[in-house]
Amino acid sequence: DYCFTTIREVSNSRLGIGPYFSCWTAIHNYTDDNNNRWENRWTDFFAAVRLTHHLTYFVRKKLDMCSGIIIGARYKHYHYIEKESQGIPNDYRKQQFYPAIGITASMRYYFYKNIGVFGEFSLGYKTDMYLFGLAYKLQSSN
Repeated sequence: DYCFTTIREVSNSRLGIGPYFSCWTAIHNYTDDNNNRWENRWTDFFAAVRLTHHLTYFVRKKLDMCSGIIIGARYKHYHYIEKESQGIPNDYRKQQFYPAIGITASMRYYFYKNIGVFGEFSLGYKTDMYLFGLAYKLQSSN
């Protein structure tokens, strides 16, 4: 996210705004006792905007702690295929769009210049509950 202002009247913290993306996919294939083949596919995309509040004491060091409000949309796609032994396929698809809103708390630790790890917890409607991963800072905030 991009920190666009400091809140000097209230505290020494910063406000930021930025994009938020998340996606995953899973595939499950199996064959039952009647030699029917099944394939299940799940795909999930999440895109949002997040307004963040960074604690300035930690931003200047290697640790960045922030809370935020997230607003966006989630797209879910489910695809189910049953291939019977006679060769007649049963194909079922379901697609859904959901609004998403929630609050987040995250921590980033930069172990080398602009590269680090992050952990995030979110509470809300159709948001990711927790995320872990690698972080890359595009521009130093020092």
